[in-house]
Amino acid sequence: MKCILDLSNQELKDYLFQNDSYVNFNLPIYFDFSDLFTKLITKIWNKNIKTLRSWSINIRDIEWVNYILLINKNWKYDWRPFQIIHPLLYIEMVYLFSDNTNWEFIKSKFNDFKNNWYIECKSLPRISENENSNKAEQIRGWWDSIEQQSIILWLDFKYMYHTDITDCYPSFYTHSISWALHWKDEMKKRWNRNEKKFLWNKIDWLIQDMSFWQTNWIPQWSNIMDFIAEIILWYSDILLSEKFTKEWINKDNIKILRYRDDYRIFTNDISEWEKILKIITEVLWDLWLKLSKRKTRFSNDIVKDSLKDDKYYWLINSKYSKSIDKELFIIKDIAEKYPNSWTLLKILQQFNKKLTPKKLSHSRINYKVFISILVNIMIDNNKTFPIISAIISKIIKVNNWWTELITKILKKFEEIPNTWNLEIWLQRITLKLDSSFNIYSSSLVKKVIDNDIELWNSKWIWNREIKKILKDVRIINDSKINEIDLVISNEEVSLFNNGEYKSG
Repeated sequence: MKCILDLSNQELKDYLFQNDSYVNFNLPIYFDFSDLFTKLITKIWNKNIKTLRSWSINIRDIEWVNYILLINKNWKYDWRPFQIIHPLLYIEMVYLFSDNTNWEFIKSKFNDFKNNWYIECKSLPRISENENSNKAEQIRGWWDSIEQQSIILWLDFKYMYHTDITDCYPSFYTHSISWALHWKDEMKKRWNRNEKKFLWNKIDWLIQDMSFWQTNWIPQWSNIMDFIAEIILWYSDILLSEKFTKEWINKDNIKILRYRDDYRIFTNDISEWEKILKIITEVLWDLWLKLSKRKTRFSNDIVKDSLKDDKYYWLINSKYSKSIDKELFIIKDIAEKYPNSWTLLKILQQFNKKLTPKKLSHSRINYKVFISILVNIMIDNNKTFPIISAIISKIIKVNNWWTELITKILKKFEEIPNTWNLEIWLQRITLKLDSSFNIYSSSLVKKVIDNDIELWNSKWIWNREIKKILKDVRIINDSKINEIDLVISNEEVSLFNNGEYKSG
């Protein structure tokens, strides 16, 4: 396994400018930001990026500098903002990280962090060295480092507590970035707060530039921000360990596995649990973070509970799926019990691979019933949009029943706001049927057809050539649109292209 800290500064730069690092949520393959970055970097060359900013307009006085997409986690009240960072600010951020001096400093700090007896971090960004995506490697890290390691730890411990941080990314305090690598006591000194020599002041300020002065969140869904999150959380790990030591927590009696904001705490002394939880709560509170009471639970069956509930449920129920119809109803049952779970995505992926257009054309299923169940699953499971869209594209291939179907699906979602990620994947189907079919509302979706749609607010840039590149360069690869088939291929929606997804 190769992680981000194994990269040289040039490798880091190359990695962060990959499409699935810049935007690490699932988009159709024709979304391609590489030409935009190439042209911007060529034009910038040796210029100081800050000199491209307007002297008369403060970027922090402008809203929507990044392109923000709201998504609902459970179609009720739990809204999360996804962000596509303004390309110029993203380049500036990458350059800060990949400067050789800065990068060596960061790596040296992480080497210090590694000396942690109590806590093991398992979520540093992983680098794919095969045909799998980087995101696939990250998911495999959960299976390898959390589930399997938890089972192994049963040999040493009797009890496991599982908890996580509430609303982690929206709760991050940007000033804690500077505390993480330069220590809070130092950065609280008045003369250090605006000191330009500190790398993490620069990162803090750059995030505020994107966020309309806000200091209480970091943008979500890019690998560079995931790494910043890890830096803050590794700092919290150090503070936790120091406090555990001061409170005389027995080193042989506790082990914590952390995967980003998810904690698994192993112990042999059940009486110490309240003390451990109190310490974690106090340390996180000082960083403006707090544990989720709803997700904190106890287990004395570590082997069984090392697997997520959704995965365990599928393992004991999958034997009952003897036909396409029965399997779809079991999938619907899992979708209701464990919405948006990785197991749900995994079994839908397997289901999608089975359903070739040829197999569908020879089956006796009622396609309209089939579609209704699939759309019903999507209503409460937005992570399923790409895979279920792939299944729908195969049904359309067989029936050529699409205009009415797509319209009905969109109508079903009319009362649910911010369904841009559904529109993206429905458009992926209709592009090959009728590219002029355009009843979508999202700017990102409209951008595929109309390049004049602007995603980022660039009023703060004075350089006309840079602004022209941002306006004119397409982030859509038209040659890829020409190459794709009506049927969304398994490779387009599969994280694991070498078969691991099925066996994992």
